[in-house]
Amino acid sequence: MMRTRNLFLLAIGALCAAFCALRANPDQAPSCASLFTVAAYAQDDDPFGDDAFDEDGDAADSDAEDPFGAAPTSDPFAPSAIPSAEPAAAPAAPVPAAPADGEETAAASDDPRAQYLRPEDVPDELKTEDDFIKTANPVERAILGRNPTNSAELFSAAASVARVGRPLFAKMLAEKALQAPDASPEDAAKILDELGAGRATYFVAMPEASPAAAQAYEKVLASARQSWESEKTIRDAIARASGDVISDQAAAILDLRRGGSAAVSLLVSDLLSGDG
Repeated sequence: MMRTRNLFLLAIGALCAAFCALRANPDQAPSCASLFTVAAYAQDDDPFGDDAFDEDGDAADSDAEDPFGAAPTSDPFAPSAIPSAEPAAAPAAPVPAAPADGEETAAASDDPRAQYLRPEDVPDELKTEDDFIKTANPVERAILGRNPTNSAELFSAAASVARVGRPLFAKMLAEKALQAPDASPEDAAKILDELGAGRATYFVAMPEASPAAAQAYEKVLASARQSWESEKTIRDAIARASGDVISDQAAAILDLRRGGSAAVSLLVSDLLSGDG
């Protein structure tokens, strides 16, 4: 087919040249045989040859000589062969196993204070002794500055904090008083005298501090009674009651009253024996 088209084009060119020559010089017009000879010569001297435009030739030979022949089996421009410009993704870190519902609930219940960042943010119901101390107001710090250690000192501190500070802090101090060693009878009696019956009663009656307040008071009171009911204290009170200073007489009568039945028994014994 390619050969036929080439011959046709050459024949057309030769006819056009002959026509032009005939018009210019009719005597020198080439013959039809010479025109076909020229066309045949031109076809033989075709620089492109038959193979350049041969569509019926061997496909394998054409592909071998054609630099732009069939694509290789491994296409370097295939999407899978083009390297990606994006960085390689890092391997995913292993995800820790989520705790079971029971374990998570148990962990939360073990430390309910974990959700609070500062001691002052922790509710009083969850505060530890260290939290109360860190957030103490000036009066509470002054009371704790006495460094209470035994049961009587801790109870006195608790009753004082209850009047000027936080009831739950006072309750915690009362609970410590229950676990602290007993004060000596003389110290317990002296501390209760300094505290005063009013403040002790106020603390014991406070709903937020019960029952620790009442239990701590009974513990301290038991130690103080050993001093109030001792023969030495009662005889000292009898001697002061017979003095001339009215304030001393009033204090002595109060001591005899706190001596209770022990003071009455000693007075009756003295009357019967004639002493006094």
